[in-house]
Amino acid sequence: MPTPSKTHLPIKQFIADSNILDEDGAKDTDADVALLRLPAPGLRGTFAKAYALLARLVSQIGWDELLKTRSAVFVMEEEYRAQKAAASTQTPTKESHVIMKDGSVRDSGVALSNGKHRQSADDDASTKGIQSPRDGQASAAGSVGSVPGLNNTLRPTASTPIPVIKVSTESDREKEHEELRKHGVDLNGAETISEHPSAEGSDAGDEHVQEITIGSEAGRALEKPVAAAANEEPEDNGGRTSPRPGDNKLPSSDGFSFSNKRLCERWLDNLFMVLYEDLRIWTIFRAEVAHYKTQHVAYRKTGTEWEILGELGLRLHHKEEAKEAFLRSLEQKFSAKAWMKLLEMFAEENDLQRSLNAAIRLTAYQHRWYQESSYPTAIAHHLYKLGRIHGHAKISYTILSMGLPEGLLNMMQGYLNYGKMFKVEGYDY
Repeated sequence: MPTPSKTHLPIKQFIADSNILDEDGAKDTDADVALLRLPAPGLRGTFAKAYALLARLVSQIGWDELLKTRSAVFVMEEEYRAQKAAASTQTPTKESHVIMKDGSVRDSGVALSNGKHRQSADDDASTKGIQSPRDGQASAAGSVGSVPGLNNTLRPTASTPIPVIKVSTESDREKEHEELRKHGVDLNGAETISEHPSAEGSDAGDEHVQEITIGSEAGRALEKPVAAAANEEPEDNGGRTSPRPGDNKLPSSDGFSFSNKRLCERWLDNLFMVLYEDLRIWTIFRAEVAHYKTQHVAYRKTGTEWEILGELGLRLHHKEEAKEAFLRSLEQKFSAKAWMKLLEMFAEENDLQRSLNAAIRLTAYQHRWYQESSYPTAIAHHLYKLGRIHGHAKISYTILSMGLPEGLLNMMQGYLNYGKMFKVEGYDY
């Protein structure tokens, strides 16, 4: 059955004569849109409990410290995606290069694997080398590849002089070649200049191909030319690679790792945003109150706005400010929600008189709208909390001294009769 748009329930005469309920003022619901649209009051179940824990943490350690703790424990979804995208696009690759006739450097497509060359199927894997005379005779052109019997090195002899390759205009090239002649007995794994003569009958032309491969092991005799090492990592004296300032690599970020963190769920991220919105509204409210106090001007809000601000203060564990907001809300209209919150606060403070005052009004309101259907109700719960301290006898005498109408007096005594029947703590004193 759908909920009716309007319900008329008869009012008992003793409730109408008590003038406790202000039904006209209860219909006033004017409030600021920012207060009405706060998402926290709509949380239910697990989400409400998780929000309560976050609000408790904020009240104890503050918002800034909570964010630092969250960053230490959780990885946000956006941060995770950004790091993964950066890792996939900035993976460093190490390639070999070949120096062309015009001095340019191109990828050779040849990678080192277990000390042997492996030719790629790409077109860039086969390139022309530098042509140089050999014993006054022109050698036939050949293709760059793995040749059986060769260990990618060529020992320098008298019949095979080492050609001089001028890649840059540095003045220390002659010194490097002298050093190569002294230490060139075993150049495996270092920068090698291998001269591969091709088989006779090749129809590629009379060219001599020289292959230059770039290694990275320590103790090599020949340093890399500047142009050939354009995309390589520079090495220090110990042979260890050191990053350059222009390298596009993922930062080490001082221990940053996804392995020791947990991905923050979307619902938890949303709760942080809900908490932030509550803190923002509360901060604005307290700043306005402080400003009006310094100007000696009354700070005015509607009854509904004070009620919302009181609930906001309770969620953020600002009980004194919330109590003040609820009291100012009741000055403008009757609010059962505000009275219930105040009854809870007064019961915790063991304020018997003000607790009974709130309980009487709530009892009349629930009896008016036929809401009190089962015991013990929230009102009875708080009254029994007071009974454990003051005793039911003192509560009964205090209610008699308030001069209530007979109907309201009987309803209030009904709580005590229920406690006596079920022997609630404090019924016998």
